[in-house]
This record gives sequence, C-alpha cells and structure tokens, in this order.
Amino acid sequence: MKTKLVISIFSLVVCFCVGCDTESDATFNPINVEGVWRVSAIHNSTPQGPTVGAPDDEDIIITFLSDGTFTGTTTVNTFDGNYAVNGTTLRIVELLTTEVGETSFGFLFYDALDAAAAQTNVTDFELSFSNTGIDLGFNNFQFISLTRE
Repeated sequence: MKTKLVISIFSLVVCFCVGCDTESDATFNPINVEGVWRVSAIHNSTPQGPTVGAPDDEDIIITFLSDGTFTGTTTVNTFDGNYAVNGTTLRIVELLTTEVGETSFGFLFYDALDAAAAQTNVTDFELSFSNTGIDLGFNNFQFISLTRE
C-alpha cells in the first residue's frame, strides 16, 4: 500500500512539473517568420525543375516585422507591404515595388510572386520549415526558399 502511495505521489509530481513548463503552449509559435531572410532559391517552372539558386553577386533580402509589415531589397530595387500568417499560410496582403532595371533573378522573384497570386488573385504561400530555413510553397510544386540571415 505504501509503495502504491509513493508511486502515485511521484506520478502526480511528474505530471505537475511537465504541465508547468515555463514556455506555455499559448506563447509557443513554431510558425514565426519574423526576422531577416535571404532568398536562396526559386522553383517557378515545371514539377521537374529547374530550381534556380541565388547568384553569388545577388541578394534578395526580406525583413518580416512583428507589426505585420515587411520590407525588402533586390540587387537594384526595394519593395514593402503587409503580410499575415494564419496557421501554415503566409498571405501577402499588399506589395509595393518597382521592377525598373531588375536583374534576371529579381524578375524570377517577382514572377514567382505573380504566379502565387495567379489562380486566386491572393498571394498565399504554404509555409514549410527545413534545417536551412523556410520554403514558401505555391501552386502545388513551386516554392521560394528563404534562409535566415
């Protein structure tokens, strides 16, 4: 009887300690896109490819801010707008940019944004995380890969 009581008390203590983790489930958000990201690859063609990696001399940088806005730069232009994350979906609510004098990789980036909105007129991306960053998936097989800066 004494052994059962000790085991029961031990089990309650373990359950209590596990249940009182300092990081509550309400504040844990695995879908956190806030921060500075670099476009590392774009796959915007057929399911078989190609995936185009960023040229060594070109950076496309996107900064997602906690207030739901983002800013970014290509090699020659800037862009900004608003975004929202709902579950595993990242929605570009508004995008303001110019493509004047853009590079081939920059045009590929803007084409991918356009393609993501082509079917619904809303730019939605399915978020998937990897060891190296985030893939912004769209149209079943296309994606933009981002790595954290």
